Amino acid sequence: MVNNIVAKAIPIGCNNMLLIKNWLKVTESLILFLSISGDKFQVPWEEDSKNQCKYYMKMIADKEEAVSHQGIIEDVSDKSRKH
Repeated sequence: MVNNIVAKAIPIGCNNMLLIKNWLKVTESLILFLSISGDKFQVPWEEDSKNQCKYYMKMIADKEEAVSHQGIIEDVSDKSRKH
């Protein structure tokens, strides 16, 4: 399990966490990462850098656009505050 001391020693911004989670989905390791409290590494949105937040929102916008082109409606705007 990831404890708070370790999590604070290795802070991961929101954009980088999204990249990590996306990669872990591909490698089928996301469930393991979440089961050991891997989310604790993520810097809270309010404390994250402006660049991390900007890149994260761009990635979400790109994903929304790609999904809308496929004719699938997915609300990812609510997720932007959770990640």
